[in-house]
Amino acid sequence: MDWLLDYQDEMVFSAETVDCYGIDPASLNLREQVTGRQDKLQFQIQCRLGEARALCRDLSRTFPGTAIRYWIQPVWKAGVVGTGS
Repeated sequence: MDWLLDYQDEMVFSAETVDCYGIDPASLNLREQVTGRQDKLQFQIQCRLGEARALCRDLSRTFPGTAIRYWIQPVWKAGVVGTGS
């Protein structure tokens, strides 16, 4: 999370702990094998497509071999309720 905070000042993102399912059981510890899930940190980042591509590139360079999962999808409209945006 600190890396994202330092990455770009204007980037808007949120973070939360999520339950991740479908992971190879051999890579899970005993507690995770019993519960059938693994705790992960999920980020939702709002940015332009070019910024998203640069972010993925920079994440790959900074954290090689970490198998960070991601997806990019369009946001048709965004704003802040109550501010006229």
